[in-house]
Amino acid sequence: IVPGEPIQCTDDPSHQVVLPGSCTGLAYMDGNLIAFTADAIYLISGDGPNDQGAGSFPPPRALTRSFGCCEARSIVETNIGVMFQGNLGIYLIPRGCGPVQYVGKAVQELMAPSGGMARVVLGAIAHQTRDNHVARFLVAEPGGSSSTTVLTVDLDNGQWFQDVFPFACSELGSIDSLLTT
Repeated sequence: IVPGEPIQCTDDPSHQVVLPGSCTGLAYMDGNLIAFTADAIYLISGDGPNDQGAGSFPPPRALTRSFGCCEARSIVETNIGVMFQGNLGIYLIPRGCGPVQYVGKAVQELMAPSGGMARVVLGAIAHQTRDNHVARFLVAEPGGSSSTTVLTVDLDNGQWFQDVFPFACSELGSIDSLLTT
């Protein structure tokens, strides 16, 4: 970054991190860049090289090689960690980047109906209400670009809810529910 000039990025390999597979999404939590592929999750930390190219990033460290993220729009940072859509449904990387937890069992049938293809998350958002912290996932049929179905999880107690809007949405936005009366 040079004052008075637009931010510029270098194509020099010293400023790149190479993943063992195609990147399907990114998140940042607790000082770590979380890089997802379709079948693995990697943590990238460190300061990396300086502006002159001295130094480097350490190699990506595998958090799991059992599964990854299948939809970048599902990635959301919450007060309890990063949530995302994996092969079975919704997963959580807890704060501190501990072992990945499958938290979507209660809505597994809604995410992947028996005999059908898995639904896709079109958008995800986390916010605080007057009473709790929640994360919401707008889910659509495979290939869909809008939906009326929102899956909500109360992050304080782990309870899931399904809401059906009277109109189709293509994305979720944030509302400041603490300001509403």
